[in-house]
Amino acid sequence: MKKIVLKISGESLQKDTQGSGFSIENVYKVASDLKYLYNFGFLLLIVLGGGNFLRGAQHKEYNISRLSVDSMGMIATIINSLALCDALKKEGVPSVLYSTIQVGNFCEEYSVEKAENAFKDRNIVIVGGGTGIPYFSTDTSAAIRAIEHGADWLIKLTKVDGVYNEDPVANSRAILYNEISYDEFLIKKINVMDLSAVTLCRDFLIPIYVLNMKHIRKLSYLIDERSEGTVIY
Repeated sequence: MKKIVLKISGESLQKDTQGSGFSIENVYKVASDLKYLYNFGFLLLIVLGGGNFLRGAQHKEYNISRLSVDSMGMIATIINSLALCDALKKEGVPSVLYSTIQVGNFCEEYSVEKAENAFKDRNIVIVGGGTGIPYFSTDTSAAIRAIEHGADWLIKLTKVDGVYNEDPVANSRAILYNEISYDEFLIKKINVMDLSAVTLCRDFLIPIYVLNMKHIRKLSYLIDERSEGTVIY
């Protein structure tokens, strides 16, 4: 069975493109998609973003310190993770939630050993809280989890179709890469994924697949065919 770390953006859970918080309908849609992959046989570790509540880059806009905004963001990822874990259980999928920061009785503190034992019992593992420290993104958290568990793939699910040479929102003529090397990605400083996350995956030879969230159910064959999205290797 392939072991996959899925980085899912918080925006995939939100009510609309301009809204904040999450939509229960969208939470259950993501849970249903994950159930499909689970039933296909993948071992899944999920890292959720918190961008549906706020993003670290907004600290200047809010006139709040980066430390405070990042701390709020880590809590936001736990809120998202609690919602998704509950939805998965109601979909009949064995799931466990861990947190990299202490949050009382809401969920257990994360450790590699706990997560590996959960995999043995065929649970989907969700890890909230980001890296557990400020100034790092959930992309980097996903890369760390992939390294810790020897994942076959780190898959970043986004609202765009993959890695482009330019921002496809700003330039409709931007070119989509089918594949790109770690080093080329880093040299060009492409913004679709944090450079620290790509650097970690390069150093530990974890391939990255950047894919539109709408193609999540296709992963059962896309990992072999790679006819959508972009592979960073």
